[in-house]
Amino acid sequence: MENSEEVGELEKALAGVGNGEALSREEVDHYLNRLESFECWNAFLKLMEGWLASESKPLASDYARLAYVYFFHLEEYKKGAQTCARGVEALVLNYHEFRQMILEKVLAGEDYGIESEILQHVYEALPPGEDQISCLERLCLIYEKKRFDEGRLRETCDRLLQVDPCNQRALRYFKAMHIQSGEWSEAVSILEKMYESALHVNDQYRMAQEMATIHLYQLNDPQKAIDILKNRCNNSPLDISNVMYEAYYQIEDWEQCLEVLKDCKKEPLSDRENAIICYRMAELEVALGQLDRGESHLEESLRLNPNLLESYEVLIDLAISKKRWPKVVASLEKLKSVVIDQDLADRLAEVIGRLNHGLAHEK
Repeated sequence: MENSEEVGELEKALAGVGNGEALSREEVDHYLNRLESFECWNAFLKLMEGWLASESKPLASDYARLAYVYFFHLEEYKKGAQTCARGVEALVLNYHEFRQMILEKVLAGEDYGIESEILQHVYEALPPGEDQISCLERLCLIYEKKRFDEGRLRETCDRLLQVDPCNQRALRYFKAMHIQSGEWSEAVSILEKMYESALHVNDQYRMAQEMATIHLYQLNDPQKAIDILKNRCNNSPLDISNVMYEAYYQIEDWEQCLEVLKDCKKEPLSDRENAIICYRMAELEVALGQLDRGESHLEESLRLNPNLLESYEVLIDLAISKKRWPKVVASLEKLKSVVIDQDLADRLAEVIGRLNHGLAHEK
């Protein structure tokens, strides 16, 4: 009985509103609370919409409340999102104010589906510039990291670049897309835009190195890779030595390869790493005819890492080319002492025995 009387009172009040009677905010809040408790949604919507239309100073909480009803009681998502957009437009909110005053009051926890629906509609109502950019960047993050919606992600990144042609998030997406598709020239073009618009010099170094790597390994243009590294990464804190070395190696510029390795030796490295560098330097010096230097670096590499078999191989070849048989025997003896394979050790012993036999007869 009590409920029916209250419903009658509410119906009478609503009829008065329909006839132009003004209500105070306190009265409206009271009626809305009762209508919500009875789940009289048609009456709730009528009263709320009438209030928003007549009130000269509606609150953000009014729009948030109405949107919440559309989303979570009526499951009318489009109307809920449109209500949020109406609130932004009516109250002239920026993106931060919208999130704080409307969005956070609508969302029940981390509901990324509803949030993305709202942001899609709110975008146009936000002030142009940074606010729209922030909205689209948030949408990109949701589609990429939360909803995994590749189609919407691409569409939103497209819109983001229309608003902000140098936006790093959108450019990163399209760079990754081109790389995954093997579209290397397009990836380099995107990297150029990222390089030009990067806010920090370290980001520029990283992008330039990535461009050089693509030119070297994917576009088969080692000279272009060298030019980029020399012109754009000269003071880079990043290690560019591997890319630079490989680029010079591909164009067979052994002198420059040596220079790269010399710079590497100045860095604090482990004995194993230093041994490999010495071995590589020796290979290049032998190719350049600098045999004594090559031999010296091979011996240094073996002092640092006695198990580096490649160094023994080149050292033995050098000694054979110079007909220094005692040196050959000594190197084979050292090699035999470090090999694990017993068959190989036996074969080395046989070779050493033959060489020693030959040397004995020479005497």
